[in-house]
Amino acid sequence: MLRKSTKNDKKESDDRDIEDPVLSAEEEAAEAKKKGESPPSLSRLFKTVKPEQPMLVFGLILLFAAESTSQVIPLIVARAYDAIISVDLDESQKMSDINYYMLISIIIFLSGIFAGFLRGSIFAVIGERMVARLRIELYGSILDQDIAFFDEHKSGELIS
Repeated sequence: MLRKSTKNDKKESDDRDIEDPVLSAEEEAAEAKKKGESPPSLSRLFKTVKPEQPMLVFGLILLFAAESTSQVIPLIVARAYDAIISVDLDESQKMSDINYYMLISIIIFLSGIFAGFLRGSIFAVIGERMVARLRIELYGSILDQDIAFFDEHKSGELIS
C-alpha cells in the first residue's frame, strides 16, 4: 500500500540531502587520508606535466627572452641619446648612429612581442593538454569503479 507523503517527510529527506559542498584544504586532506589517498602535492603535479616538459622549458626560455627585451631597450635608447649629445660626431654620423640604435631597439621590441606571443601560445597548449589528460584519467577512474560505488554516490556528485 502506498503512503501519501507529508511535508514533514519531505523536510526530513531534504535535510539529509543537504551537505556543505565546499571543503577546506584541511578537510580535503583529512578525507583523502581516511580513504587511503595521498593529498595533492607538487610532485604529483610535476608528474602530470612530465610529458609536456620540453615545451614547458622552451616556454620558460621564451618568457625570460621576452622579459629581458624590456630591460635591454632602455640601454639601447640611452646610447641613442648619447649619440645626440655627443660633440665628437658630425650631424650625418649622429643621424646614422641614432637610426641604427632605434632600428635595433625596434627589432628587439618586435622580437620580444613575438616571444611573448609564442610563450603564451605554448603555455595555453600545455594547459589544455594537461586538462584533457586529467579529464581522461578521471573518466577512466570513474569507469573502473564497482557498481556499489555508483549506489553510494549520486551522478550529480560525479559530474561536478
